[in-house]
Amino acid sequence: MALIFGVLLLITSIYVFSKSPSHDKDWQIPQQRLPEIRYDDSSFTINGIRDFRYGGRGSITEQNYLEKQYNFADVQHIWYGLSHFGPSGAGLAHVFLSFEFVDDAGNPDFLVLSIEARRSKKQAYSPLLGVLRHYEIIYIWGTERDVIGVRSHVREEKTQLYKLNTSRENTIRLLQSYLEDSAELIDEPAFYNTLLNNCMLGLIRHGENFSLFEALTTRNIILPGFSDYVLFEKGFLDSKADFSTQRQASFINIGKSAITDSNFSERIRQ
Repeated sequence: MALIFGVLLLITSIYVFSKSPSHDKDWQIPQQRLPEIRYDDSSFTINGIRDFRYGGRGSITEQNYLEKQYNFADVQHIWYGLSHFGPSGAGLAHVFLSFEFVDDAGNPDFLVLSIEARRSKKQAYSPLLGVLRHYEIIYIWGTERDVIGVRSHVREEKTQLYKLNTSRENTIRLLQSYLEDSAELIDEPAFYNTLLNNCMLGLIRHGENFSLFEALTTRNIILPGFSDYVLFEKGFLDSKADFSTQRQASFINIGKSAITDSNFSERIRQ
C-alpha cells in the first residue's frame, strides 16, 4: 500500500510541476483582461480598471474598463476588506484592499485590489485544485461599486471593511509593491496557490515583519475569514475600541446602500 501511495504521489508531483502558467485560455469574463500598469516615483497609470455592472444572479450587464492616473502623494488611507463565502464565523472568505485617494476637488476616490485565482470558463473553484497549480493568478484593479458591490449586493455575501491604522509611507510602499507584482504578470504568468500564493498571502507578505512560517501555522491566516483578528493583534485596527465592537461595525449594511448609488463608497461606510 505504501509503495502504491508513493508511486501515485510521484506521478502527481511530476504532473503538477511539469505544468507551465499561461495567459492563453478562454477566461471567465470578469477575469479576461489583465490591467496594464505604468508607474514612476511619483505617479502611476492603470489601463484596465474594472467597472462592470451586474444584473440578477450576478449576470453582467455592462463590461466597462477605465484608464486612470493616480499620484502616490494623494494616497490617504488603506481599507481591508473581507467577503465571506458562508457564515461569517466559518473562516472561508476572500480578502481585498481598497486604497483611498483624494481627487482634485478634495473628495475621496477609491481603487480596489483583488488578488484572485484566474479561471477559465470551464473551471469551478476548488481549494484542493488551487494547491495543484490548476489556476493562474490575476490582480484585479477595480472600482468599489464593481469589486465590492458584486460581493456585498449582488451575491449578498457578508462583507466587511476596516480602515487600517498604518502610516501613509507604509501604504505607499505596499501599493508600489502590488503594482510591481501586477505589472510583472503581463510578461510572466504565475500560478495561484491556495496556501502559498493566494489572495491573503499575496497581500500580507508585503507587510512589515512577515513570516511565512507564521502565516502557514496560524489559523487566523490560513482561514482568511478570521484574519481581522490578526490585524487587531498587530495594531492595525483602532486600539481604543475592543475587537468585537469593531468587527460588528465593519459589516456593510446593504439596506443602507444600492449598487446603483453614485455615492456607493460613502454609503457602504455608513
